[in-house]
Amino acid sequence: MSDVRPQYYPEKPQQELRFTARDPLLDEALALLEKEGERHSTYLPKNLFLFAMKRISIDLSDTFDGTSQNYSTFLQYRQALDNISSRGRKQFKLASWMRPLRAGGPNGDIRGVGLRVLIDPLYSDKIIKPPLYGPDHHRAPLSTEQRAQDSAAYETLRKARTAGYIPIRYEIGNIVDDPTEPLERLGEVLELGAFVSQMTIVPSYPRSAREADIFHEEKIERTYTRIDELLESQLIPPDNVIPIRKGDNPTFRSAG
Repeated sequence: MSDVRPQYYPEKPQQELRFTARDPLLDEALALLEKEGERHSTYLPKNLFLFAMKRISIDLSDTFDGTSQNYSTFLQYRQALDNISSRGRKQFKLASWMRPLRAGGPNGDIRGVGLRVLIDPLYSDKIIKPPLYGPDHHRAPLSTEQRAQDSAAYETLRKARTAGYIPIRYEIGNIVDDPTEPLERLGEVLELGAFVSQMTIVPSYPRSAREADIFHEEKIERTYTRIDELLESQLIPPDNVIPIRKGDNPTFRSAG
C-alpha cells in the first residue's frame, strides 16, 4: 500500500460577482429599506453591496498533476472583470425592474430585492461567460450525466447573453416594519435611471471577505432627502411655465 496520502480539494469553492450602490439615489433607496436607514442611523455599512443571484462554483474535480482547468478559467475571468471594471469606476445601468425576494414562499418575509444589471453587448461575451454561466471542464471520459449538465449549461449561457442582463440581489439586513413605501421609492429611482459600479469578485466565505471594502472610495453622504427632492422637482413646473387645465388633466404652456 502506498504511503502517499490522497489529495483532497474543496468540492466547489464559491465566489460571487459583486456590485456597489455608488449611485447616491440608489444608495438612499436601498438604505430606506433598512430600519437603520429609516432612523437615519450611522450604523449602516459605508457601502451597500449587490450580489449576482448565481454564485460562481469552482469545480476542482478536474485537477490533474496539480492543475485545474476550472480554476485557471476562474483566474482569467477575474482578471478580465478587473480590466473591465477600471478600478471600480465603470458604471453599469440597472433595468427599471425589481421584485421583492421572500423567504418561505410567496407570502414569506421579504429578505431582499431582486434587480437586473444591464450588460452592454460590447462586454457580453467577457462578463456573461464561464465560470459565471456555462459548463465546467471535466476530466475525460465524460459521463452521460456530465454531458447533460453541459448541454443545459450552454443553453443557460445562451439565454443569459440574449437577455443582456445579470440578475442581482440586495440582501436586507433588518427590514422596516412596512416596506411598501420604500419599495415604491426604489421602483421610482429605477424608473428614473440608476447605476451600480465597483464590479468585482469576492469569496462567499468568510463574511468579512465577502463584504470587504476593496476600492476605498469616499463614503456617500446619506441625506435621506435626495429622492423626495428629485421627485418634487419633477412635479413642480418651471417658473416660466403656466399650467392650463383641460378637464381633469393639467397641461402646461410657456409664460413667454
